[in-house]
This record gives sequence, C-alpha cells and structure tokens, in this order.
Amino acid sequence: MEPRTSAWPSTRPLIPLDVLQHIFDVGTFQSSNLDDRMGFPLLVSQVNKTWRSLAHQSSWLWSSIVFRGFPKFVIVPLSPNHKVNPNFYYPLITYFLQRSRKQPLDIHIDIRDPHHDYTIREVDVGGQGHPIDTLMHLLTPHGPRFKTFSFIANSWIDTIQLLRHHIYQLHMPQLESFELSRAHLSQAFLFVFEPRPFLRRVPFPVKPDEGAGNAGQSGPVVQRRWPSVRRVTISGTPLRWSLWCFPNLESLTLTFIAAEARPSPSDFRAMLRSVAHSLRHLDLQGSTPILNPLDESQMEYEGLDPIQLPALCSLSIGYTEVHHLAYIIRSVGAPSIVSLEICDLWPCYREFCQQVEQMNRGYVFDTIRDASGMVGMIMSHMPFSLRCIQNLTLRYMKLQPGLIDALSLPTLDGAARPPERLLTSLPLLDTLTLESTDFEELAYQIFCNPERSPKYSLRVLNVDSCVPWRVGYADPEAQQVARQTYHFDDVHD
Repeated sequence: MEPRTSAWPSTRPLIPLDVLQHIFDVGTFQSSNLDDRMGFPLLVSQVNKTWRSLAHQSSWLWSSIVFRGFPKFVIVPLSPNHKVNPNFYYPLITYFLQRSRKQPLDIHIDIRDPHHDYTIREVDVGGQGHPIDTLMHLLTPHGPRFKTFSFIANSWIDTIQLLRHHIYQLHMPQLESFELSRAHLSQAFLFVFEPRPFLRRVPFPVKPDEGAGNAGQSGPVVQRRWPSVRRVTISGTPLRWSLWCFPNLESLTLTFIAAEARPSPSDFRAMLRSVAHSLRHLDLQGSTPILNPLDESQMEYEGLDPIQLPALCSLSIGYTEVHHLAYIIRSVGAPSIVSLEICDLWPCYREFCQQVEQMNRGYVFDTIRDASGMVGMIMSHMPFSLRCIQNLTLRYMKLQPGLIDALSLPTLDGAARPPERLLTSLPLLDTLTLESTDFEELAYQIFCNPERSPKYSLRVLNVDSCVPWRVGYADPEAQQVARQTYHFDDVHD
C-alpha cells in the first residue's frame, strides 16, 4: 500500500478532454438560465489547472455577454481631457471580451426595474451622460463581432438612447438576430403612444445608406451596416417604419405597439414585400395595422391583392379588438403555412396590466368578446387554404355564453357555425392546443366523442390552463406560470 501524502491530487484529467469539452459546451449554452452563459465558464475555469487551461483555450465559451440590472452610475468628467474608462466599471465584461478573442458575440442587455412605475410620465433626459453610455462604450468597439443583440428596458428613454447614440451607425456585419423590447405591454391597448412628444422623433435602429431616406419616392430603402440580419423582434417600440431595410428576414416579431405608432397599411405592405421571398415566421401581437374607415387613403388598401408569402410556415396573431384583425386576415397570402396561432390579448393580460401598470380599461375591453365573428372572417376571407395546417393554437378566445351551449345543436339550415367549421376543416391537423378558451367543450365533442366519429383524426389535443403571461416583465414577486396540460395522444375514431 502506498503511503499517504499531503500533496494535492493530480491534475491529470479523469475525464477525457473531448468529453470534458462537451460538458463545458452543454453547461454554458444549453442551460435554460441565461446567467449560465457567463457563470458556467467562470465556474469550470476555477476547478483545477486542467479545467482552467481547457476553458481558456475554448474561446467560444466566453462569447456571451449577459448584463442584468440598471447600469452603474458614472460621474462624467467635466474636462474633455479626462475620459471615463469603461473597463474599470465592468471588469467581468472586459474579461469575457478578451477571452472570446475573435469569436462572434451574443449580447443580452436587460436593464428592467421590477418595481418600475408605469404611471409616471417620461421626460426626455437623453443625450450624453446617460447611465447606459459607459456600458455601450465598452461593447460597441466590438460591434463587428456581434452575432445576436438583445436589449430590454422599461422606459422609452433608455430605448431611444440606445438607438440615437450607440447602434444607429454601428457596423455589425455578422449580426443575425436583433431584439429591441420596451416592457410596456399596455401600449397595445391604447391608441395614443406614450410618451407622445417623442413619437415624431423616432429613429430606425440602423442608418440607411445615403440617399435612401425617402423610401416611398426613391424605391426600396437599403443599408449595408447590418447585412446578415435574419431575425428581428420589436416589442413596445415604434420605429420609422418607412425606412424598413431588413430584406432577408426569416423571422419577424412585432408586439405591443400603440395603435397610432403601428405600421400604416402602406408601410406594412412594403415591409412584407421586402421579405416575401425569405420570411418563414411572422408574429404580430397587438401590432397589426388598423384601417380607419374615415380615412379614404387607408381604405383603398382593403381592396388590394394579398401579399404572397410563399415561404411563410408559421403565423401568430394577437389582437386587442376583433376588428383589428380585418386587415391582416385579408392581406397575407401564405400557401405553405403549417402552424397558426391566435390569441385574444385582453383577457390574457388584463389582470397583470391592472395590477402592475394601474391601467383600468374595463369599460372598453370587458364587454362580451365573441370570437365567432372573427373565426367566420378567417373562414371566409383569409386568402389561403387552411387545409395544410398541422398545428393550431387558440389562446383566451371567448364565445357568447348562449353560443357555447348551442354549438352542439344542429342549425336550421344544417350548416355548422364558424367555430365548428374551423375545427372540422383541417384534414392535416396534428396538434390542437387550447389555452383558457371556450373551444374546449367543442373540441371534445368533435374529436373525443365516442358516439360520433370525427371527420378527421387528431393525434394530440392539449388543453392548457395558466395564469396570464409574464412576457416582457421581470417581477420576482409574481407567481410563476402555473400550467396544467392534458394530453390525448392518438385520438382516433
């Protein structure tokens, strides 16, 4: 038997290096906790010399920059000869920027305050000296390496500061995904954008090329600063939509925008035309253009041919009022669509808006929200066939109380009512998901009725029940989403 010694254990790896490398990759990039993007590389690099050496050699492990919380308050020197050193205020981010070497960077900045008071009117305090400036001065020199960029804030001031002073002219040739979110979802239920005085000075995220300022007069707007963008998410943030210049998008998400700040019908058509050849996923939550029947210049768009999106396979629509969908239903042609999702936003977010933002719009939105007319509009006017849909999701869609009981009864002329026609006209439907809707009983009668064989078989029926979404907010005191899902696999006759 070998004698015991007080020496440290051997640093020889007990795990093969390739296996150890895989563990590093999984722990860093496949964790559901975004903070692990920076926390895990730091953790494994402190185990022993072998682990630290391997971690430091793997430059891609250090390619994620995650910042949560409000930026540090920095006193700006009065003398122009004295500069603020951002490395001093953010040493950990500086360390990751150095360790990542030339690797493409994933940037996630979340400066939300969970206790932000949305009832306080914002004032324009932008300009030099904003707390976010020091952080962005550290990051923007590495702009050519940005692969993804995500920015989330509570206030419009923080968002406009980023747009005006930091990324507007920044060259990001490798950027593939761009997310700009203002966590103010109540804007979707308002007509007037707040803070309204800033609406006329809204910029576009990236500066178009010279001479491309008059989109409608000089042809499509072009820009060469972000040529590789494929995914764009804009939430709660109006833009100068006429300068839209992301021509090769595969995914476009627009959410929670006040009615007057949404794209006009003409701008929206131009946006979709520019990405018609490539767009695969379209998500519009409280952001669809609204036709004004009193505006003749807008009503002319109602009779135009639908915009054909041959590559679109997924469409998600959320509405605050049923009639807001009239334009989008008639305007998008998607012959290849396989996934459709529709959500009534007010019953979904009402409690949260009233509690967090002290917003009481009950006199407008708490009326009977019958979705049967909207379903009928889809069946009659949607300019593409629903027969190819494989996944259908309905969230928070309500029906008139009397209609719920009458759905199982035959009509006088023998024709099915719109909700029933929708669920029985999808021959390729594989998965039906119903979340807090009045369609559950109807779905059971159509697909799970032992006394009547369904017209088409359904493989999976999910009936979910959950509290309103918490998307766009960080509230540590809020309950986690409670969901009970019932699966009915292989539902056949």
